[in-house]
Amino acid sequence: NENTREVIRQSGWTGWYVRVIEEGEIHQGDELILQHRPYPEWTIRRLNTLLSTPSSVAELEEALAIEELAPAFKRSVNSQLRNLQQAA
Repeated sequence: NENTREVIRQSGWTGWYVRVIEEGEIHQGDELILQHRPYPEWTIRRLNTLLSTPSSVAELEEALAIEELAPAFKRSVNSQLRNLQQAA
């Protein structure tokens, strides 16, 4: 519903984003350890904000340089980049 979408938009929290490097099993109570965060400045919140209100061409291009971003997300960033370039 509209209220839920607004809460998600304002918070920038849209769920869990993880990548499976090696298949295996985890169980309740297992410890999970973050081993690598190559782009600590690029949080999910920042990326989601970038899609809704891009601040600059440079920031969009910087996001596109993140190899780990999913192709669908990169398509959305590319779309915002084109929109911002056309508005200039």
